Amino acid sequence: MALTAGDEVRVAVESTANPRTSNTLAVQLLSPNSVTLHPSVGGQGYQQLAGKYVCGGAAFITYVPAVSGTYYVWITTTATGDAFSLIVSSP
Repeated sequence: MALTAGDEVRVAVESTANPRTSNTLAVQLLSPNSVTLHPSVGGQGYQQLAGKYVCGGAAFITYVPAVSGTYYVWITTTATGDAFSLIVSSP
């Protein structure tokens, strides 16, 4: 997502999955310099700028970028196929 230097952003993830099958949710904001989530052995593919892990239905982070650019959001859940909503807003 495109972010502007100095403009605070809120990134929220809300789980719509069945709480019995998924109870862990994570959202991470990665830098514009990130090139891969799976670097080669000894390599670095991404830089996490902010992150939040929760047990329950929602996770959010707020961040003020120092430089404008394309930032990446990495969302993980407990099980493959878990459903979620992504909300990006200005606080």
